[in-house]
Amino acid sequence: MRLNRKMNSPRFWSPTARVLGVIALFLTVPIAVGAVAVALRTRTVGTNLVTAAPVVAATIALLSLAVAAASTTANWQRGKRAATIDAWHTWSSDSLAHRKTVTRLIGTGSLTAAQGKALVDETVLPALQEPVSAEEQRSLAEAIRSTLNGLERLAVGVEMGVLDLTTLRRLGGTTITYCFERWEQYVLNRRNAENPAVAFEFAFVELEGLVQRLKSQSLLKRARAIDQAYVTARLRRH
Repeated sequence: MRLNRKMNSPRFWSPTARVLGVIALFLTVPIAVGAVAVALRTRTVGTNLVTAAPVVAATIALLSLAVAAASTTANWQRGKRAATIDAWHTWSSDSLAHRKTVTRLIGTGSLTAAQGKALVDETVLPALQEPVSAEEQRSLAEAIRSTLNGLERLAVGVEMGVLDLTTLRRLGGTTITYCFERWEQYVLNRRNAENPAVAFEFAFVELEGLVQRLKSQSLLKRARAIDQAYVTARLRRH
């Protein structure tokens, strides 16, 4: 409830909702002034009311329409953000055990090309400090595949407009990027596998696109921060 009340604030409205609100404000003022001017030109109170009533009614209707549109847009954006928070929480909880399995078996480093190929082809996993059994290797491959599948679903949600990119970046942009880059060799070998039973040319393409967008958004935010810091420093000198 506290989160919903906080997000009702215009500070959390989408850019579209804010624009509609400003338009409504600027349209209401001249219309209201026009209504007063029309009323002042007439000679009797009764005539004033009759003349001004349609203008006032139109003003109220226009304002109501603009507010309703802004409210609808804000509610839709708020729902989208809430859905993103729920989706991220679900993925984070469901994938925790899998991510721990991967770290336990191969550590925190990135897969090599040979390791990615071995996991896809189900051959002996090379270059590990501690050899893993065949059962552990199957668990490892399943953990990686399941975790990436969950992230792929989040990426599809963002692409379809169901989930909010900015909210997802703030919640887990670093984690999403880290997981993809850490296991990228598994993804590449899935796409180029010789065995048609496991090969899939478009494996995790939505996730890859999401990672690129997250990186671009982070770089843009960083660039804006640098520009702002530069402007602030210049102003202080003068």
